[in-house]
Amino acid sequence: MNGTPLKNVQNLRLQIWDKSPLLANHLPHDGRHTCATLMDDAEIPLKIKQLILGHSAQDITSKVYTHKTIEQLIEAINCI
Repeated sequence: MNGTPLKNVQNLRLQIWDKSPLLANHLPHDGRHTCATLMDDAEIPLKIKQLILGHSAQDITSKVYTHKTIEQLIEAINCI
């Protein structure tokens, strides 16, 4: 980690992930779920989320990576 780019996921795991106790219970891919959910909560337009996450199909971003809490679902229902 001296400014050289990580060329693949295996290098990420060896150089960073496996050395961090904070990341022990997570996979590198978990960050995509967090990122998608936080962008959705911030009402970032879908096209921007897709470009950032590298998804060409909108249903992948919305249905797979975006998560909502029970409180958020109740708040949405209370709006109608």
